[in-house]
Amino acid sequence: FRGELNSFLRDVLLSRSFLERGIFSRKSVEKLIEEHETGKWDHSARLWCLLMFELWAISYLDGDKPA
Repeated sequence: FRGELNSFLRDVLLSRSFLERGIFSRKSVEKLIEEHETGKWDHSARLWCLLMFELWAISYLDGDKPA
């Protein structure tokens, strides 16, 4: 998530729909992304889980296909 997928990750995890679900706080998600991008921590597994959750939610809760 430090390379090509970074913008996709940010688009999905900081999207209005993800944040409006009210499950995760914007501040916490931004902190995970920032710490991962800067190399302070390897949050790749956590970010992957969040990303997969949101893509699942878009497909199965919202009934839409991810962009």
